[in-house]
Amino acid sequence: QRELKAPLHARWPQCLPLRIWGKSWTNLTETGLAPPHRASRSPVLTWGLLAIAVVSAGLWSLATGGRSDVGWAELFNPNALSATVFGEVRAPRTLAAACLGINLGLAGLALQAVTRNPLASPTILGINHGAALGLALAFVVPGLGSIGPEPLAVTGAFAAGVLSFAIAGGFHGRMEPLRLILGGVAVGAFAYALVRFTYTLDDDIARSVVRWTGGD
Repeated sequence: QRELKAPLHARWPQCLPLRIWGKSWTNLTETGLAPPHRASRSPVLTWGLLAIAVVSAGLWSLATGGRSDVGWAELFNPNALSATVFGEVRAPRTLAAACLGINLGLAGLALQAVTRNPLASPTILGINHGAALGLALAFVVPGLGSIGPEPLAVTGAFAAGVLSFAIAGGFHGRMEPLRLILGGVAVGAFAYALVRFTYTLDDDIARSVVRWTGGD
């Protein structure tokens, strides 16, 4: 079975001649029927370019900001003012952006691996709308306001993901990617409907929810 799944040019014995259009060929490569060979890119080159891009982006983030008097020259020859700006403002900002990008990349990789879909996103599993529903509950329910919108957003996203996973049968060992996607879309639509319902309760609540979910 493994041999049958291989392409024809890989399975054809090299010692057997192949007769096409009245001519004998020793392999499919000579006939032009074999797929063209693609030169693989060196992983060292790929990782080198990525490293250069990351370092360049980090230096650019450190050298740019709200103060025009702290730039590239002060980055390599810092004084007291520039050291304070770099250490207390720009370096934490750069580190936070790097950690955020790493977390987003790992989250996307996990979603694509679970759904077996290279186009998977948190919207497909209802995670975004679950987080928005958690935020909305923080403003609607008086007792939940003391907890804060951030923990409730994380809780809502986690609950939506678990519910989508349960609908797909993941807890029974028979999860299917298609059922997971359909369950996630259903959970997201239900959560989004509840979020839209909170808009009708009060204008202040609607403005708060829109302001917090503006980047969703």
